[in-house]
Amino acid sequence: MWKWLKRTLVFVVGAMLGLQVAVRLVLQFRPRITPPWIGSLLLTPVRMLYRNPHRVLDFVAPHRGQTVLDVGCGNGLLTFEAAQRVGQEGVVHAVDVQDRMLNRLADRLSQTELKNIQTHLASVTRLPLPDNSVDHAIMISVLPMIADKGVALREVFRVLRPGGTLVIGEEILQPEYVRAKTIERWAGQAGFRLVISDGRAIEYLLKFTRPMTTVEMAKEAMS
Repeated sequence: MWKWLKRTLVFVVGAMLGLQVAVRLVLQFRPRITPPWIGSLLLTPVRMLYRNPHRVLDFVAPHRGQTVLDVGCGNGLLTFEAAQRVGQEGVVHAVDVQDRMLNRLADRLSQTELKNIQTHLASVTRLPLPDNSVDHAIMISVLPMIADKGVALREVFRVLRPGGTLVIGEEILQPEYVRAKTIERWAGQAGFRLVISDGRAIEYLLKFTRPMTTVEMAKEAMS
């Protein structure tokens, strides 16, 4: 009896691991965005243990009066904390490709007094923002889901001000999870430079900057 239970357990665990590997391999070649029905799971206490908005925004480090771009904002896990950090003098652009996600964010927003959040139904590959208009961009568990990652990163590069920062984070529980080195390579190809990383066993955060050109540095020094 014990041998049968042991073999059954090994089979079940092996099948589950095999399914995980298969799903991850498929999503590497055919990325899929997070479906709206998973939105409620993004705010669970368990996820908050390793994807706490306060910790993420401490890593981003925005100042009052600045502009933050929350790419793939979903139902606002980081949006509200970012809005509080920049204050009413600043602004947070919350971008998502799914109107149902933005509707949920709007419902939550209506229960607050925050007035500095602007929502945009748009793809990161075509951001509805002008050049050099954002101080900080955030992409948490988003980039691997995008089919054309190079276009997406170059678009974020376009809207960031010279010297602006991009924070990218991934977590191993996401089926689309990729290693930090892979993110570094993608971002480097788009022109970003890695500033600092914060890695843990199940998740990591990477901070990149949009380097200044010589002309931009000269203008900065004169201003």
